[in-house]
Amino acid sequence: MARTESRQAHSERVAAQAAGRFVRSLQVLLRSARLYQKDHPRLVESLEGAEESLRAAFDHAAPLAIRFDHGRVVFRGQPLSDSRGEMKSLADDLSGRGVTVLVFSRETNLGELNSLAALLSVARSNGHATMSSEWPHLLDRHHVAGIRVNVLSEEKKADAALASLITAVLQLDLKRWKDDEENEPGPPEAKSADELIRVLRLLNTVAKNVMRPALALSPDRGESPHLMTPAETLRNCFEQATRRTVLIFVAALQNQVPREAEDLEPYFSRLAEGLVLRVAGEQLRAKKIDVPELRALFARVAREVAAMAEYQPGAPVAAFRLLRVPPSIAQWTEEAAAEHLHQLFWEEFPAKEKSDVLRDLHAWCVPADTLGAHLENLVRSGGEREARHILLNYAACLNSRDLLARRAVAAGLSEFGHLAEELWPGFLPEELSYCVLRALAAETAADVSAVLASVTSNFVRLALKKTDFAELERILLAVEAAPQNAAANPEQVHLGFLTQSILQESNFRRMMDVALDNRPLDDALPRILARDPTRVLDHLAGLLAVPGGVEMLPAMSRLLRAIGEPAIGALVTQVFDPRTPRATAAVKLLAATRPERLVEVLSRALPSWDWNLQDMAVSELTRIQPPGLPLALLEAMPHAHPLVVPMMVDEVGLAQEIAALPLLMEIASGEHERYRDVFVRIKAIEALGRLAAPAAADLLRQILRTRTGLMHVEPAGLRAAAEEALALIENRPSSARVRAKYDETERLSKAFAGQEGTRPRRYLRFPLPDPLPARIVAASAQGSAMARVQSLSLGGAFLESNRRLNVGDALTVEIKAGLRSFQSTAVVRNITPVGGGVEFVHMKQDDREKLRRYISRLSRD
Repeated sequence: MARTESRQAHSERVAAQAAGRFVRSLQVLLRSARLYQKDHPRLVESLEGAEESLRAAFDHAAPLAIRFDHGRVVFRGQPLSDSRGEMKSLADDLSGRGVTVLVFSRETNLGELNSLAALLSVARSNGHATMSSEWPHLLDRHHVAGIRVNVLSEEKKADAALASLITAVLQLDLKRWKDDEENEPGPPEAKSADELIRVLRLLNTVAKNVMRPALALSPDRGESPHLMTPAETLRNCFEQATRRTVLIFVAALQNQVPREAEDLEPYFSRLAEGLVLRVAGEQLRAKKIDVPELRALFARVAREVAAMAEYQPGAPVAAFRLLRVPPSIAQWTEEAAAEHLHQLFWEEFPAKEKSDVLRDLHAWCVPADTLGAHLENLVRSGGEREARHILLNYAACLNSRDLLARRAVAAGLSEFGHLAEELWPGFLPEELSYCVLRALAAETAADVSAVLASVTSNFVRLALKKTDFAELERILLAVEAAPQNAAANPEQVHLGFLTQSILQESNFRRMMDVALDNRPLDDALPRILARDPTRVLDHLAGLLAVPGGVEMLPAMSRLLRAIGEPAIGALVTQVFDPRTPRATAAVKLLAATRPERLVEVLSRALPSWDWNLQDMAVSELTRIQPPGLPLALLEAMPHAHPLVVPMMVDEVGLAQEIAALPLLMEIASGEHERYRDVFVRIKAIEALGRLAAPAAADLLRQILRTRTGLMHVEPAGLRAAAEEALALIENRPSSARVRAKYDETERLSKAFAGQEGTRPRRYLRFPLPDPLPARIVAASAQGSAMARVQSLSLGGAFLESNRRLNVGDALTVEIKAGLRSFQSTAVVRNITPVGGGVEFVHMKQDDREKLRRYISRLSRD
């Protein structure tokens, strides 16, 4: 009973909604009729919209009666919803024109709607309202037969017809229709499909005979009144039927009485639906039919109903069918009627019995809409566990050999993405995706394969949303393992597109964002990204190119180490890339991830780099100090840019690499064909001192003592460096001061090198009590900027400047110390919020000598 009431309430609500849509379209039509001339496109469009909504309303109420009462639009005794006040406006407008009731029959056509709109639009043209009594004559004058104004004759006729039917039933002598042997414990019901069809035929005959007299006896149609009474006509129908058919019909009539103000057609259709659903339910419970056979039963009923209508060409209501179809279906068909019955059956089937069906292998027979509503009800009532079990069992039906089953389940799963997300707030169960993926790989029907691919794409979306990369990897492995020969298996063409869609750009960016996020790295994520390491590297290179991107290097190196050799090998290949941005990113990433691999290829890759990239690579490696670096620098040095060689020389000297002795002596003597610049020679002499190589002593003495007349051959800065280096080699008592300076530099260098992002210092740095002014010119920027030197050494300085400095920027720095000034080429090595530390990579000999003397004075103060 509760289910019946629920269905009745639903039908009433749907009917009211359809009536409301028509009333709104009627209001639009009336407005258009006032504003536009005949045949105007807007008026034609409004007419067609009104007719379409009227036909849709007839599926729930025919005839359609609308009453306008005290600012309300009333349908079946209830005012229609009016949240925006448009119903009140229409009711007031029509009431002012003398219209209180509008009744539309199925015969209403487009021309009659147009005539009604025209009549209503001119009803006040003479300054007074049309009287209520004038409307019937106006409609007759304009030959409008399908629309009644201020007349409720159709409702009265329906009431009269129903009263005739009830009277005829009450006049039956039911006792003579029963045999004692055939008495049933309850109301008689149809026991088979054949018996159901006989009852439906009787119901169809009764319905047509009930409606025919009701229309024929309408005085306004001028029909002949000399017909049999309704009760006599119905008794004749009953006499022609079998005893049991009549008893079942009467029991159905008693079980489902007419509702208040219910029209004839909806009532008879409701009777028919109730009969069909009860028989189907009992047949299923008694195991006389199986779940998949329900569709066949409903299809047979629909065929029989179609035949009943077809064999009644003289019926006064030609469009009448015992079974209805949803309003969304434009035309009645057997297929639509059967599908509607199937949908209704599962909507009305008890929840417990429905759950029993959904747990077995016939779960696929339940329509997806009904299954979704059932699962949502379970979730609302706390039955999430049962809902999960049902959905997993439903997905398992994809293993069926029946194509209809696979097609139904695939379509259902494509609609249950939100339910799966709600049922499993965490990660999706592996069993769910396994069923879908196995079915996708084995599916032979192209349409089902396409839907399963869509379901899989939804699983991918959920996995990315929940960061369930283990699930995403399982999906990828399953798709990649499936045969993807589109030529041999055209139905598998979706697999290739699916692989592409899984790794599409938006998904890839999502994975990269998670991989670089400040959270533990999922084990499966690097394995997924390893499928396309070049794409990973391009993405990282793009991040490094934006301001602040270098701060993500630790997260990037963590990801690349997790991906392993596919990424590292790709990086090694990219350091040889002729495109400087790609090579630069590869050097940065390789130095941060596997610096020893960069050391291995340094001598081969360095000649193809510009001096900025050489400087950056050598600077990073000397900061990290990977094994084998001194020998690699020594091997690459003959091919290095002159501005990079001083740093390489410093490094081999600090590393005490004795194999560098011959090259260092060649550079120090000025005999190297490329590196004869004084600045580079000074660096080589300092490296010889750090090596403390006795073999270099004679060369250093020669540099100190060689003269041309009274003048020294070598410049003062070179001689000063040679003197200190010789003191370190000979280790005389007089060299204690030099030794102490080097020891202090080494002590401070170790402490400084322990700081992140720094290299060991080569020289003592002196803070300046009074900062020195400086002018800087960046190679990448136009114009100069002022700076203040806060600390200074022979190797570099710390500059405060309003200009933004970036690590690796090449600068020309001119420092003023009183009347003196010295200029150098420098590279930014580290930055702070107020400035940055720069390293002098080249100076003219005069500038360096002035700087050396200034530093010496600072050391004495």
